[in-house]
Amino acid sequence: MNPLPRAAFFDVDRTLLAVNSAHLHLYDALMRGEMSGADALRHAYWLCLYFWGALDAPRVATQALRRFEGREHEALKQENEAWYTQRLRPHIRPRARRLLEAYRQQEVPCVLISAATEYSLLPLARDLGLSHCIGTRLEVQAGKLTGRPIEPLCYGEGKVKLAELWCRAQGLPLEDCAFYSDSISDLPLLQRVGYPHAVHPDPRLRRIARRKGWPIERWDP
Repeated sequence: MNPLPRAAFFDVDRTLLAVNSAHLHLYDALMRGEMSGADALRHAYWLCLYFWGALDAPRVATQALRRFEGREHEALKQENEAWYTQRLRPHIRPRARRLLEAYRQQEVPCVLISAATEYSLLPLARDLGLSHCIGTRLEVQAGKLTGRPIEPLCYGEGKVKLAELWCRAQGLPLEDCAFYSDSISDLPLLQRVGYPHAVHPDPRLRRIARRKGWPIERWDP
């Protein structure tokens, strides 16, 4: 029997969730008139780059987060709470819930880790009974967002750095952890953990997972 990991990290979009939350955000903002058609196309293009692991994350984050400048921190939290319940909660994969519960019963801590903002992740983590989530952090001054991210971004090598910081605080090596992800953009972290899992992987990640002998999983009902 394989030993258990000492902790398990989980990507969110297309892994724990059957959808990409950024796509839903984009659609809803467009429908509410909060985003122009040109802006929607620009964001859709960025999402395509993300899918193929070709995103210039710092440059895109600088542009994409400008629309949050001046927003009230507490108001954005409340909006995301309501949005999560209405739009994201129905898309949690049932098998993901069961795996999290199995880890919980074996006292293996589970951590959400995603390029999404912590405003989006906190309601999901609480709903899943998780104490830890790591996401893109937004700068707040005097209760309002500045429109700037806090480095490092939770993407690519930045995700590795943030996972390492969490592990260091828990007193365990990253190599003793598992990571579940669908995306080639998460290859840096998948290569660092001792228990990599490709879940509904995109084509490039599937090829690499097969070559390396990583488990390839589907979490359909």
